Amino acid sequence: MRKILIISFLSLGLNLGAQQDPHFSMWQVSPSLLNPAATGAMQEDFSFLVNNRTQWLTAVPSPFITSSVAGEMRVGRNQLSSGWFGAGLQASQDNAGVTNTSTLAIGVPISYVLEVNRSSLFSVGLKPGIINRGQNASVQTWDNQWNGTAFDQTVLTGETKARNFNEFDMSAGLMYQTEFYDGSKFEIGGAMNHITRPNVTFREIINELYPQYLVHSKVNLHFDKVRFRLVPQITAFKQGPIDYLMVGSNLDLVLREGSKRTIFVSERLVTFGLHYRMSGWATVNFGMQLESFAFGLAYDAPITSSRQVTGIFGAGEIFLKYAFVNGEKKRKLR
Repeated sequence: MRKILIISFLSLGLNLGAQQDPHFSMWQVSPSLLNPAATGAMQEDFSFLVNNRTQWLTAVPSPFITSSVAGEMRVGRNQLSSGWFGAGLQASQDNAGVTNTSTLAIGVPISYVLEVNRSSLFSVGLKPGIINRGQNASVQTWDNQWNGTAFDQTVLTGETKARNFNEFDMSAGLMYQTEFYDGSKFEIGGAMNHITRPNVTFREIINELYPQYLVHSKVNLHFDKVRFRLVPQITAFKQGPIDYLMVGSNLDLVLREGSKRTIFVSERLVTFGLHYRMSGWATVNFGMQLESFAFGLAYDAPITSSRQVTGIFGAGEIFLKYAFVNGEKKRKLR
């Protein structure tokens, strides 16, 4: 009985009580998942991403699994004189616990990317969407179904809240990017997610999702006469009582430089990264970019008291990405 209660708490409490969104450690491969202003503010004309994250593998019988797919494109790049539009479609699925509690978030990010000058971009974006929450009622048991020896699921529970429902969601963001004479790049952005505070509880009471206030920044440092780049980055957000801070850096080993203005030579590189999360977790990642294709792996390891909860295994993550440029690049930054 105690084990059932603990599992139920992990399945529901972490997703509802803590009011924290599922997250990916390698968010930088598709920043529009966090900030709609990043939609279309990229070097490629089109990109498509699939990623998967598995966590709590040794803490509960049914691990938490988060998957997402995201596609985005630049619209009007050659037709508009001052910039272009960005448009995308995203879907994230989070499955948790033995009750198969699922959260499906579908968003349609849109943005406008303004060319401030030949080396700087400023973008603003919105992301309307729908959050769907569901549970598998056939595997749930309740106190009034306990007959002294087992749970009798033929007994009515008295629960009236729907096991599947939808809520409207809205996010907004800003982002600025600039490129320096040596090829180094800097970007900074901010977003407010869940502006509409969707109700995400299965109970009859109102339990609105806290708005998420997000700041992120990244620097891509180029060095003369060496074939590597240093990419320090930081992500921070506050969502109700939850504070999140992740800092670290990747080291990119450039196997082949890409063309600055044309599509005839695409970049190839290998990247290694180490990041630290404020709650006492370290993340290591490895990835490769082979022209239009990229993939990566990451592992989150508990390095403090979190190990007592999760056991030796932390969280594993993998992504696959395809991106391409259609036509000649008009600006160096792109």
